[in-house]
Amino acid sequence: MPHPGGASAETVDSTPDRGQYDRRARPTEKRGAMARITILDPTATPPELTPEPGPDAGSLAGRLVGLRTDETWQSWEWVLDEWKQSLDAAGASVRVWNAGNRIGDEGERTFQELDEFAASVDVAIVGLGN
Repeated sequence: MPHPGGASAETVDSTPDRGQYDRRARPTEKRGAMARITILDPTATPPELTPEPGPDAGSLAGRLVGLRTDETWQSWEWVLDEWKQSLDAAGASVRVWNAGNRIGDEGERTFQELDEFAASVDVAIVGLGN
């Protein structure tokens, strides 16, 4: 059968399993139902949680509290600002440490700074643990 553009059109079998969006089906042909697909959930199973959150830090007055941050999670900066105000109000001194890159020469420097940071504070808040 000639096609309006001069090319020949192929014969299309319009069986119901073709699907509504078969490009070979002409507008006047019957089209089948949309095919169903299954979407797999790639979410990993959450780890088992330890019921104990760790030892109580006790009174923070007069203690040095370290707050670890990095540049990948900007909203964490807002949390740290709020916590810093609360910790200051509780009488604690606060040290904020920004973790750098974790690979190459910068990574070596970051791990050295992390050791120094951990050794210099009485309590450290390094993330939300989620």
